[in-house]
This record gives sequence, structure tokens and C-alpha cells, in this order.
Amino acid sequence: MYHYFPSKEDLFRAVYEQVEQGLLQAVAEAASADTDPVNQLRLGTEAFLRAAATGEIRRISLIDAPAVLSTETRRQLNEDYGLGLVREALTGVHAAGRLRVGPPAILAPLLLAAMHEAATQIAEGAPAAEVITTVNDLISHITAPP
Repeated sequence: MYHYFPSKEDLFRAVYEQVEQGLLQAVAEAASADTDPVNQLRLGTEAFLRAAATGEIRRISLIDAPAVLSTETRRQLNEDYGLGLVREALTGVHAAGRLRVGPPAILAPLLLAAMHEAATQIAEGAPAAEVITTVNDLISHITAPP
């Protein structure tokens, strides 16, 4: 397998991207279960955080990626995958007039960072339900009711 890639990092990056694509698809599917933009943000975030406890996501995305991929590579991959989805979700919340903090372009990387930290805590053994509740409280503070 190694002979298809110039380096081990390139091989890992290919695996990481495949895992991220699957994760984003699962997050998008979970979010689409509701039409309310705030609920979509909650459902997508919860799907992401629940995935953090699964073996593949836990190991590849949350533990190995920071150790194997450079900061620049991870930043680019975040832009290509998760950040776009979070930005899109926040733009929908903003368009509905329900974003208390913004603009979405500035808030998206901050929220994604919080989500990654929450996912890392879950991957390291923190109680998922407690972490998810805390992140949902955060979403409640940055959004307004209908």
C-alpha cells in the first residue's frame, strides 16, 4: 500500500479524508432530520460528538491526526470539511434571524474549535451525554428561539 503514496503522511491523509467524508455525510444526514436551522445545528453537532466515541473517528480524526498531520494540513482539511458545514449551518441560523453572535464567518471557526475540543474530551473518556448537554447549552446561548 505504501508504494502508492509518496510518504506515510500522505497515506494517513488519504485515510483521514475518507473518514472525514463519511463523518460529514452522517452529520449532514442527522441535521436534515429537521427543518429548523437551530435544530439542524444541534442535530449535526450531536451526531458529530456521538461519532467521537466510535473507534474509527476517535482514533484517526481525534488522536492520530494531530500527531501525524502538520498544523497547516489540518487547518486546510478543516476548511475543506467541517468548517464549511458549520459555516453553512450558522449562515442558515443567521438567515432565519436567530443568530445572537456573529457574523457566521467569524463564529464558525470558533464553534468548530469548541466542537473539536468537546469531541476530544469524549474520545478521551468524558461522559458523552454531559459534554453534549454542555455544547447544546452553548448553542442555546448563541442562538435565539423562533
